[in-house]
Amino acid sequence: MPTNTAINLSRVYVEDAGMPARRESALRLIHHQLGLTDVTDPHKKEMLSIAIWKWTEAEGVAPYAKYHVRLRSTGALDTSSPSPVNHEHVWQRKWIIEQLLNRPEWSLDELRDFLEQYAVACTVTVEEHARLGQVSAVGWDRYVAAGVEIYDMLEERRFVPPTSGATTQTPATADLPEDVETTEIEATAGAPLSLDEALVERAGDRAPLLRSLLDRLTDEEVAAVVGASRDGGTGDYIRLHDLAMGEPSPAVAYLHWTGKLSVRLVPEDLPAELAADDRLGRPQHVRYGVTSRVTTPNDLDTAEGLILLALEKARAL
Repeated sequence: MPTNTAINLSRVYVEDAGMPARRESALRLIHHQLGLTDVTDPHKKEMLSIAIWKWTEAEGVAPYAKYHVRLRSTGALDTSSPSPVNHEHVWQRKWIIEQLLNRPEWSLDELRDFLEQYAVACTVTVEEHARLGQVSAVGWDRYVAAGVEIYDMLEERRFVPPTSGATTQTPATADLPEDVETTEIEATAGAPLSLDEALVERAGDRAPLLRSLLDRLTDEEVAAVVGASRDGGTGDYIRLHDLAMGEPSPAVAYLHWTGKLSVRLVPEDLPAELAADDRLGRPQHVRYGVTSRVTTPNDLDTAEGLILLALEKARAL
């Protein structure tokens, strides 16, 4: 995962001569895929997802064209300190694909207009990406609700999102593990700590063990974000988000400072060897229905396996 400083994300954006051809190619690819009849829906959705990536990446300017797109968050542009960044789809690809497939026929002009309005990319920090995933809204309404400000690099001015005016809110408590709201350690008032600071201050002797688990996930495109308390301070857990999807998504797991791990799985998702493990908890929760503890080095393999299962499940949806 590149950082904004490593790829010089504050670099001036100038459209290159090849952009129109790349966009037209992606447009025709999507149009062709929509017209295919002898393919399964899962295959068509997967190929459309890739083609939408090609559309949003087409406006990027090399080097690091995936991230040097026209719209970038002010957080991503703040190169005073390194921040990992992500190519984010303002309207999630899943939503775009649903709209494309719900319509029986598209002309090229109609499809182009739709993609120009909804298949929009924005480079954001990993922390902003996670915040966006905690808001139940669509499109630019998510950005407004999450407090993510955008800069138009082509126009060289702040971008004001064209919001729908619909009511936006954070996800309901029922969508979180049951003990996320009721803390085992009193939340710290003030600004949230960085991940390393929070591990030292909040996890205490467990910090090296929790860090070992996070280090195991380095190659899995997982963002570890310190949770926030209601007063804006440091909360009781680390949220683990999937970055491979390139769009905001619910946390695949919550890792508490106490060592408790709540995973976005239900018991039916577990393979036989894990289903028989009596160390796993099975709370009556519609989404986060499996828990474990990370209290000794022997717990790391199980915890990592559960998180990888949750990632696999999320990426298959």
